Amino acid sequence: MRLDGFTRMKEALDLMERKMEERLDIEELAKAAYSSPFHFQRMFQMLTGMTVAEYMRKRKLTLARRNWRCRMPGCWTWR
Repeated sequence: MRLDGFTRMKEALDLMERKMEERLDIEELAKAAYSSPFHFQRMFQMLTGMTVAEYMRKRKLTLARRNWRCRMPGCWTWR
């Protein structure tokens, strides 16, 4: 089965989301995308406009902000 670039990148993004709290290395992400680390980094930056490190940093900040907001009274998911 041959996967196109977008499908392969989706596999790597799914891995990032599943393991957001863990430390991921480029080799593991590249393996999920069926590519070399060099090609994966170039393809990722071309598709997202940012490096893998920038993406992970922004994604973690977004999740932290969402969790912080939803702990405040008045948030519909606050328990």
